[in-house]
Amino acid sequence: MKNIILIITLSALLIILSVLFMSYFEQSSSTFTNYDEMLESGLIEKGWIPKYIPISATDIHEKHDLDLNKVVMNFNYNPKEENNVLNMCTLLVEGKKGKKYVCPPFEGQTSVLTLRNDGIGYYNSESDGLY
Repeated sequence: MKNIILIITLSALLIILSVLFMSYFEQSSSTFTNYDEMLESGLIEKGWIPKYIPISATDIHEKHDLDLNKVVMNFNYNPKEENNVLNMCTLLVEGKKGKKYVCPPFEGQTSVLTLRNDGIGYYNSESDGLY
């Protein structure tokens, strides 16, 4: 009886560790010092990072999950530079601390870009369940 319990326990532990190991490889994160370095990574062409992140972006931290098709980013930027954002995104709300935009793609994804007046930006994109 003790052997059966031990085998079941070890099997369950092995399954849990396998799932955790696989989920680790489904998530990827990158750090870039500036926009040009991010551009060279190819993540824009692969669709993980959008074109409308401010060109002045620095200290960029990006994390994406292949399973959930989700991207989260934060970065610093020059608050005076929003041209590529204004051309591609729609302003949702503007307050004392900054602006929040909804950005393409609109089919199957909800992408929100937050640009704070203090020069900190956030990007979040995930499946919207509507496709």
